[in-house]
Amino acid sequence: MLPYKTGTITLTNGLATVTGSGTLWLTNAQSGDILTIDNSTLYIITAISSDTALTLDRVYAETTVSAQTYTIMRISSGWGMPAKLAQAYVELTDQYRARWLAGQGPKGEKGDTMFNYRGLYIASLTYTPGQMVYKNQALYVCLTQATGKDPEAAGSTYWGKITAVINAGKEGINL
Repeated sequence: MLPYKTGTITLTNGLATVTGSGTLWLTNAQSGDILTIDNSTLYIITAISSDTALTLDRVYAETTVSAQTYTIMRISSGWGMPAKLAQAYVELTDQYRARWLAGQGPKGEKGDTMFNYRGLYIASLTYTPGQMVYKNQALYVCLTQATGKDPEAAGSTYWGKITAVINAGKEGINL
């Protein structure tokens, strides 16, 4: 499912509500999807009350913005991706962000890197380290630049499996 980016939003410091302009959230977003304005700070959508009003899982703690572009990553169970998988992704990025802000963890040539969720895996696209994709109920992170390298290939050095949904909805973590 492709991300939803139509319209702009207003985020107010100290509030968990989001106001949209030119948005159609009732048909293009669901509770459990992820909203971001910078691809690093992720908010889980907990309620959608109209095409132009939704609620996040926590208050917006940054400077108030209006006419802001945004991305909704449509990853809730209603779109076909298990909600628990989406939650695992959010928890993983939050954990990484906490280490990054504390000055811990590995440094790259360009500094610290956050995970970047790209959506469903598409073989024709080029992926770079830190980018994440979804394929067949599993989430993968790119380890080495890859084009046409299937994340599910046995012994892949291009991808690491973050989490998978196993029979009957049980989760497995493979780090």
